[in-house]
Amino acid sequence: MIAFLESKDLHKISTAAGSQADFDYIKDEVKKGRSRFVNILGVYFVLRVDGNALTVVCAEGKNLKAASYWVVRLAEKLNLKSILFHTKRPALQRLLKHCNFNFFETAPSGYAVYRMVLNG
Repeated sequence: MIAFLESKDLHKISTAAGSQADFDYIKDEVKKGRSRFVNILGVYFVLRVDGNALTVVCAEGKNLKAASYWVVRLAEKLNLKSILFHTKRPALQRLLKHCNFNFFETAPSGYAVYRMVLNG
């Protein structure tokens, strides 16, 4: 259910990326292979592995709750210890709290970072 996409389709996450500078940074990350652009159940994600964590750089789409289960499964399959989710969107912050993510820190960029610790 995870489809890997090309950087030419990144416009689909432009709203979630926030500013043009953030979008350009994400685009560069994907082009250089540090992050992956994927579609899971109609939700567009930019993901990267940071140490022992799967980082959700950004996500955009209407089926986020269902798609998040696939992100958890991916992190478990990669034997990672946690998932980090960066966002500035208040509605998404509320959803993350209901999906077992806890506030972790505020990144220097101003994004709120939420973390889910994996037990598997």
